[in-house]
Amino acid sequence: MRFVRLARPDGPRLARLGSDGSIALAPPGTRLGGVLADSAADPSEGWEVAGVLDLQSTELLPAIDPDAVVVNIGSNYHDHALPAQDAPRPELTWFIKSPTSWTGHRAAIGVPQGHPDMVDYEGEICIVFGAPCYRVPPQLAWSYIGGYTLMNDVSGRDAWPALNAATTPGEERAAWNAMVLGKQHPTFGPIGPVVVTADEIVDPQALVLRTLLNGEEVQRAAVHAMKIGIAELISRLSQYFAFRPGDVISTGTPGGVGQSRGRFLQRGDEVSVDVPGIGTLTNPVR
Repeated sequence: MRFVRLARPDGPRLARLGSDGSIALAPPGTRLGGVLADSAADPSEGWEVAGVLDLQSTELLPAIDPDAVVVNIGSNYHDHALPAQDAPRPELTWFIKSPTSWTGHRAAIGVPQGHPDMVDYEGEICIVFGAPCYRVPPQLAWSYIGGYTLMNDVSGRDAWPALNAATTPGEERAAWNAMVLGKQHPTFGPIGPVVVTADEIVDPQALVLRTLLNGEEVQRAAVHAMKIGIAELISRLSQYFAFRPGDVISTGTPGGVGQSRGRFLQRGDEVSVDVPGIGTLTNPVR
């Protein structure tokens, strides 16, 4: 199944998307996490059929629950750290992406007035939890995944020169903190367009991520190219996070970011994150 979140006159609503584009609205207040956790429930009970949705032209809300925790992973592909000249990092690098940064499919990415010159794209695959997950071993981790979605971890790169020039742990830490702050601007977290339930993805390790800038492919990588695989990410993070159904891990971006190309996002651009089997997340830049 595929789920979207829609802006409606009566407030945001979770909806199920049919293969023909038809939508069924969940009862008001229904959480995605609750639906993913209750896989045995009748998917039609209490849902209201409400026409057809054109994903290519419709602006959607972020596909996840508004109260979800989103943990992003940094430098998780071998070909990303080198082009971006990333300084050595702990084996697992993570940060929280603020809900105030999230936006939906077809919504505009806003270039901040004070930071216009180094705004970058980062296409990522996200896992969405379908069960409470705390301290699980890697061999059981896949069973906790309820679905998949996409994120563009838009990033202000203003701190990168300071990070690359850091010569002391204090300088490096300050620059790293500034870099994480550069990911928190409003609209810097497009996520969606849909959440696809895990049963629809036959082989998650074979998923291939692409990012396109104005139609040109700028990133491409398979899930199996990650430094730390999905099961290991879930296991390590769950040693500390008690993840709830609906919470998210965004698994990192591959090489090809604008930092490595000397080509940052500009007003008038359009950036898409595409994974066959999940969908295409597209956002204009304003």
